Amino acid sequence: MTGPLVSVLLPVYNAEATLPAALESVRRQTFKEWELIVVDDGSKDRTPELLAAAAAREPRLKVLSEAHVGLVEALRTASRHASGELLARMDADDVMHPRRLLLQVTRMDSP
Repeated sequence: MTGPLVSVLLPVYNAEATLPAALESVRRQTFKEWELIVVDDGSKDRTPELLAAAAAREPRLKVLSEAHVGLVEALRTASRHASGELLARMDADDVMHPRRLLLQVTRMDSP
C-alpha cells in the first residue's frame, strides 16, 4: 500500500482551546497508516496558527481552509481530499483512545 488506509476527517471552527489535545491524540495512534484531513471552517481565533505549526511537524496532516460554511460542508470538503480506503470522523473537542484506529480497522477486517 502506498497511501494511508484511514483518512481521519476533522472539521474545526474556533477550536484553539481543544485542538492541541485532539491533534496529539491522532498523532499517538498505535495504528500508523493514517492521514488527518483538517478543514478550518473560517476560524477567527488562533486555530489557523495552531494548524500550521502542527502541519509543519506532522507530514500526515493536511490542512484545508475555507470560509465558514458549517459542519456538513466542511466534512464534504475533507472527504473530497481523503485518500484513505476508510474514513474516520472526529471533532475538534474529541480525544482518540490510542488504539481507536487499530481496533476499528481490525474489526472492519474481521468476518
